[in-house]
Amino acid sequence: MICDLHIGFHKTGTTSLQALLAANRSRLGAPLFNDTDTAIMPLRAACLAFEKRPDEASGQSIAREIGKLIASVEGAERMVLSTEALCGPIPAPKRRGGVYQSAPEILAWIKNGAGSHVVRFHACVRDEQGWLSSLYRHLLRTRGIKLSEVAFGNLPAFANFRFAELVAEIEKKVGPIHVWSMKDDLETRLGPGTGFLRALGFSDNALAEWQTVEAKNPGLSPRAVALL
Repeated sequence: MICDLHIGFHKTGTTSLQALLAANRSRLGAPLFNDTDTAIMPLRAACLAFEKRPDEASGQSIAREIGKLIASVEGAERMVLSTEALCGPIPAPKRRGGVYQSAPEILAWIKNGAGSHVVRFHACVRDEQGWLSSLYRHLLRTRGIKLSEVAFGNLPAFANFRFAELVAEIEKKVGPIHVWSMKDDLETRLGPGTGFLRALGFSDNALAEWQTVEAKNPGLSPRAVALL
């Protein structure tokens, strides 16, 4: 079986991608697991727990859960999964270590747990400034952080973050991964997720039949940010 796993990252159109996949399950031609599917909750929990206790026992828990998920669709030629939890919890000022520090280890345990199955990791990236701004607005809305956007962006962990460096660290652990740009997706009819679907082998002609979905999590307006 080929396991195509979309690992995120946060604030790169993941929610819209998942909505697109869910709306077109019949066209996907493979078992699909999204964040809305209860079947992946144990795997998500194991990945998020690894951030707090990154040891052998926690890693083995991740490996067991991905193994169970794969076993649940035994006989399928491909499985598609999308959850940001595979790269760890959403980055925040009080998180341990650097941005997505645990992602390389989490994905290594995922690959280990998949056994002889082929695992292909996929990740969407965007320009760091746009990502930081979107992340800040999300944390402002959901966590009520007390920092200004400038102060948030100047925190060492965020000011020094580069997607290219993170991807390089991940590839040291699991080998080459497929990366595409959110900017390129936004110029397509289907929007976020198009780069993922093309990597799965869907041609432009095939994607022309896919149902579009409304953009998800548009973020706060500048006026709302100033108010908060």
